[in-house]
Amino acid sequence: MGQEAQKRILLADDDPMFSKVLSRILGREGFEVITVDSGETAYNKAVRQQIDLIILEATLPGIDGYTLCRRLRQN
Repeated sequence: MGQEAQKRILLADDDPMFSKVLSRILGREGFEVITVDSGETAYNKAVRQQIDLIILEATLPGIDGYTLCRRLRQN
């Protein structure tokens, strides 16, 4: 059997300690984790890369998580 592609998670949170811990946990489970610390950066990554799951903080700087979620759903 062929090897399954690694699933990619976009983690958008401005707390570096939280992002580091969660990235490490998800990485051990076999996920590729891309971390960003602002809504604008999260949006740019999400529309330019193949992302399987997005974890958003509600109170991101710039574009908040709620607004970002609505924008991504419109696309």
